[in-house]
Amino acid sequence: MFEALKDPSLCSRMMDEVEPCVSRDDGIDIVKLSEQDLLQSSYAEVLRLRVAIAMTRVNEFADFNLDGYKIKQHQTMVIFSRTSALNTEAWEQAGRTLVKPLEEFHAERFLVDPDDSAENGEVKKETCKEDLSKKSKFSLDGLAGCWIPYGGGQRMCPGRHFAKNEILGTFALLFSEYELELGDVDVSKVQPDLGWYPVGALPPVCKVPFRIRRRV
Repeated sequence: MFEALKDPSLCSRMMDEVEPCVSRDDGIDIVKLSEQDLLQSSYAEVLRLRVAIAMTRVNEFADFNLDGYKIKQHQTMVIFSRTSALNTEAWEQAGRTLVKPLEEFHAERFLVDPDDSAENGEVKKETCKEDLSKKSKFSLDGLAGCWIPYGGGQRMCPGRHFAKNEILGTFALLFSEYELELGDVDVSKVQPDLGWYPVGALPPVCKVPFRIRRRV
């Protein structure tokens, strides 16, 4: 909601995807909504920057070397999602050519050109809003170790699909039924409060005033 409110152009494009999924008679078609490409990309980008978790894993099988560190069998490790979310080298090794630095919000981060493929068939290059005329597609291909707001592997959050529908559905409902605008706030100062790292969603470091009223 915050990213949409501070960027009217982005908000307009997101609502272009919301409108076909909402009707007065039938409410929100949550399945159709959750398949919209820009909405999915914006959602994934918000979680990348605004969720910071820690995962514990145990090395069950054998000693191995991790960048010069010896990890012994049965040793417990902690994996931090924000570290990989901001690791440019890891994202590039995953096959993503970054349009904007990972420290910045980029709504199109997870949109890719279906025609820009590697030899193994994985999409390679993220897009920008000027490229949307190509109808780029949402994709998490190759990012299993980079985008992990829900954890990973067999212990990945089982409620992730419900959470996605809840987030996108709430956005669609509020922006369809209400007029919203930011109050007097310096948007550059609205940053995630890392004091909550690594227990989940990061609230903003300051209060964010806004106005809301029901659409007539």
